[in-house]
Amino acid sequence: MANNFAIIITCSMFLVAVVVAVVVGMNHTSSKSDGDGGGVTSSKKEVHALCQPVDYKEICEQSMSQSNSTDTKELIRAGFQAAMKEMQAVLSKSATIHELQTDEGTKDAFKVCQEVMGYAIDDLENSFKTLGEYDVTKIDDYLMNLKVWLSGAVTSQQTCIDSYEEKNGTAADKMRSLMKKSQELTSNSLHIVSGISSILKDLNIPGIDNLDTTGLERKLLSSGDDNDFPQWGGMEPHDQKLFSLSSFSRDLITPPGDDVQPVKKLRKRKLFSSNDDDDFALWGMKSRDRKLFSSSDDDDFALWGMKSRDRKLFSSSDDDDFAQWGMKSRKRKLLLSSDNDDFPTWMNSGDRRLLQAADIKPNVVVAKDSSGKYDSINKALAEVPNNNPTRFVIYVKKGIYKENVNVTKGMDNVILIGDGPTKTLITGDLSSEVHKLTTFHTATVAVNAKHFIAKNIGFENTAGIAGQQAVALRSSGDMAVYYNCHFNGYQDTLFAHKERQYYRDCTISGTVDIIFGDGRSLFQNCHIIVKKPAPNQSCIITGHARNDEKTLSAIVLQNCTISGDKDYLPVKDKNKAYLARPLKPYAITIIVQSQIDDIITPEGYTPMNGTVGLDTSFYAEIDNRGAGAKTEDRVKWGGIKHLDLKDAKEYTPRIFLESETWIPLTGIPCNPDLVQGL
Repeated sequence: MANNFAIIITCSMFLVAVVVAVVVGMNHTSSKSDGDGGGVTSSKKEVHALCQPVDYKEICEQSMSQSNSTDTKELIRAGFQAAMKEMQAVLSKSATIHELQTDEGTKDAFKVCQEVMGYAIDDLENSFKTLGEYDVTKIDDYLMNLKVWLSGAVTSQQTCIDSYEEKNGTAADKMRSLMKKSQELTSNSLHIVSGISSILKDLNIPGIDNLDTTGLERKLLSSGDDNDFPQWGGMEPHDQKLFSLSSFSRDLITPPGDDVQPVKKLRKRKLFSSNDDDDFALWGMKSRDRKLFSSSDDDDFALWGMKSRDRKLFSSSDDDDFAQWGMKSRKRKLLLSSDNDDFPTWMNSGDRRLLQAADIKPNVVVAKDSSGKYDSINKALAEVPNNNPTRFVIYVKKGIYKENVNVTKGMDNVILIGDGPTKTLITGDLSSEVHKLTTFHTATVAVNAKHFIAKNIGFENTAGIAGQQAVALRSSGDMAVYYNCHFNGYQDTLFAHKERQYYRDCTISGTVDIIFGDGRSLFQNCHIIVKKPAPNQSCIITGHARNDEKTLSAIVLQNCTISGDKDYLPVKDKNKAYLARPLKPYAITIIVQSQIDDIITPEGYTPMNGTVGLDTSFYAEIDNRGAGAKTEDRVKWGGIKHLDLKDAKEYTPRIFLESETWIPLTGIPCNPDLVQGL
């Protein structure tokens, strides 16, 4: 049993080493001689294999081949440092950068670049640090994190170029040229992670053979049907075989001379899955004991003679688990497990009840009537410790707060609670047209920190139609949650910029690209309202901005309602409304089980820039209802897909966001699966 467990850990460490090497295995230090013999040959072979699935092979091999080490961990360190230096070097070219700052618009674009390049570097650092925190039982979470953070690094760099593109096309071309290498290196690392199984196969390393992992790769991406691969990511066959490996190399994870016994034939394919009774057979664990490690099935507790309703006490996967007792949603959470290990590392066992308790004790109170410590939200945020490790609750009493709020990098774990989205309102009027700002910097509220939660708050940009791009909320931090919030604007109301975001019971209103960005965002039970636009202007619900085919991002609307306000309805035939347009070539929007009113034109979709994205985007409507949900007359682009409810599972919170690892434990309602009984 001990030997088998050691094998599990060893193989898992190998997977981690390779994945992280892929993430940061890129460097541009000076080239070394080929006179080192076999070591250099082995290194070149590994580098060549690692670079197989990328788009920019030459720069990939150049950046990796300058080390003659065959130690993957050394490649990680050298490559990671080189990647950061490359991005920092872009902004250090003062003469060229100065030439690009010709007016207020380009000056603001440069400020955006300084900011987002820092975010890109942070995302690479997070990927690297995860190596030291790796948990064998959470390999699926680990891979998700790597892809999300790498995608964030790709998005951040593109945001820099986009900001210049808004203000000056010539300046954008120059910045694009400056950033070419850093963008290619980051894209390569993302593609390598996505194609890691084919890379290892090409390495053909002897030493650890006969390890059958068939079927494992699917479990890493799905907790449902074993055959349900993500459709939205354009997954290639070699990606689906992520861990279907014929051999492993202990040399990559152990220094020379270590006494490692040969690996014997084992049934390994279920090593990392908790969905099968045979998962623990390798350890000689009895069937009833194995159930202690799994809470995914209602029958897990049957061996103890536990009744169905009692078993629910041990499960936190569904907000409705306690419904059969007539217990209200806000009370059910009190009965969930008290073990701190059941919670995200950033939220302890008491924190998740904060959002439901009526007697929350906030860290800071903000009020306009002088009953709080501050009359400004930004002043309250100044009290949040840098790189804050625990929750920090700010209660904002009812009132109108005219300020541009910035939850800066490092203000992690902030919980912002108001008295209601129409009572506690944060409002601003910054816009691209009037203030000559980039869209990125027009946000009334900008969230740049991790694990942000907002409840019962209104976010508004009052720039109006004349302001053109004017953002109410920009969400750029990973694992952000918004519950019972209102977002009100016109063009570009909600900027779901990057990484994981969950919106529940929210209302979003606007005209053009009401929801846009390159985040991995899911909207559940939300109401999107189209407002009357400028004359001769069309309205678009979503504008996704995915520029790399491997970026882990999409916009998903689940059980939402799409309708028009009273001022829009009289002009809906003149000012047509569309579900989406591709802001970038690989845009993805999925609309599932939603109510679509007759405001949506039968064509459904409209181009952004000529033919860009028409055949490379990914649009799907699944099991929707309403007069606007008819798909017979939709545009005939190659990017329009026809999926069914089985496919739709890939876009539910459980799989798309891995919601059960973090959302329910915040206390925010979340249906992790498809809605039943519609």
